[in-house]
Formats: sequence, structure tokens, C-alpha cells
Amino acid sequence: MLAVNEHGLQSDKSAEKTEKTQTGLPGVPTITDRDGSGRDAILVKWSAPTITNGQILGYYVYYRLDNSFNDVAARVTAPPDQLYQNVTGLEEGSSDQPRVYELAVSAFTEAGEGEKSSWEEARTRRKSVPNIMETPNVKVSSWHTIEVSWKLIDDGLTGIDTFTIYLNSQIDGGEGSSYKIPNRNDRYARITSLDENTSFTLSIVATNWIGSSKKSAQASFRTPKKPIYLRVWVAGTITGGVVASCWYSSRSYSTTSSIKSSPSKKIRRRPCHT
Repeated sequence: MLAVNEHGLQSDKSAEKTEKTQTGLPGVPTITDRDGSGRDAILVKWSAPTITNGQILGYYVYYRLDNSFNDVAARVTAPPDQLYQNVTGLEEGSSDQPRVYELAVSAFTEAGEGEKSSWEEARTRRKSVPNIMETPNVKVSSWHTIEVSWKLIDDGLTGIDTFTIYLNSQIDGGEGSSYKIPNRNDRYARITSLDENTSFTLSIVATNWIGSSKKSAQASFRTPKKPIYLRVWVAGTITGGVVASCWYSSRSYSTTSSIKSSPSKKIRRRPCHT
């Protein structure tokens, strides 16, 4: 737009000034999603306004309890390139009744704050039983010992009281064994005294004060055969025959082996393998 002075002359400079005075506030953001992210938190997402009227410097996220007796709302500030905000420090609900909040978002520029979006309801997350979805990791460290580690997907927002490991083998008729781990921060267990040369399945359950999770996905493994320790003492001169001589290695499961010997050769030892 060009300005015209009293002499009928057009001025670009005046046009620039006129456009600046017409610059208004930013438009209204639109809330696209909101959901409880914790027992005292709600994650809200929004899209930027289509009309900015200048550079957006940030966003204000307003929140208040639903059906509150006054219209006062607290707010937090989000940077201009962040179209989401995890609002924390909210009031916690009970195990079966989360808190309901209302949220709105506005954008601001150097000119000031634009209009708020419409108020949208959201609930803090309800406390629940924990959840273990991933398959536990099992390391067979010997013929009778395993090491188990796992990840907890969700503690139900209450913390863990115990983990229980369920172990079933092909020879126990489905009864199996269970091992409780009381330390809520423990994600590791070592189990000993297992049967040799046996196939097992293993799953884990997490328990908090509300209840227990479903069993995790099963891990399958097999213990190796128990090693045979063989020690041979040889005295005097050997004129022939067969001598059994071997030793046990943590990576070699021994049975028997034979080495031929003669008076001119020394007896050699080597690992015995199945």
C-alpha cells in the first residue's frame, strides 16, 4: 500500500510505516493432542497459527483444574520451535480416578500475546499395575547356573515392590519354580542349582501395590551337560597302550579322550570334547 501526500506524490517510506502500524498480534494455535504422561503430568501438543504477524518468540501453555471455582490458570512457556509441552507438578489423582485439567495455548511475538486456543480437557495418568513386555535376556554361565536381566516398560507410576521369575523345565511336569527379588531397582538375577542338559522357559512378573503385571514374553534356553573331571597319574615307563588324559575348560565339556604313547614320546595332554 502506497501513501499519497497533499501534492499527489507517492511515498514508499510512508507505505512501510503504514504497514508496520497495521501489524497485529499472532493468530491462534490449535491443540492437536493431549494425554496424561504421568500421575502428575499431561503432555499437550499443538500446531502453529497460520497467521503469525511477525516472528513468534514462544508459546504460553495455560492449565487449570476442570470445574474450578475461579478462572485463574497457571502457565508455562515453550520455545518457538517446540510445539509441545509436558506440564508437570499437577495434582495427583487416586488409583482409579485421575485428575481432570483444562489446557489452552497462545503464541506471542514482540507485539504481544495472541488469543488463546479453546480450552481442552485432559486427564493425568491413572496409577496401574506394571508392565513387562520385552523378552528377558538369559545367559547360561555354567551347566547349573544362569544370569537373567530384563527391562521394565512401565512401573504403573507407583514403583515396583518385587519381581518374580518363573522357571519351567521339560522334566518338572509344568510345576516349575519361582524366585522373588525384593529390590525394586534390581534388573538382574543369578539362579543356580539347575538340572544339567535340560531345556527351560523363563518369564518375569513385576508387582506394585496395585497388583501384578502379566508375565513377560518367555525366554528359552538349555543347560549343557555336566563336565566329567578326569585325572590320570602315570608312573614309570610306558611301553605302549592307551592313556586317557584330559582336563576341564569352562568352554569345553569333557568326557574322555585317548592318546597313544611309546617309550620315545612324551605323554601329551589335550582337552576332551563331546
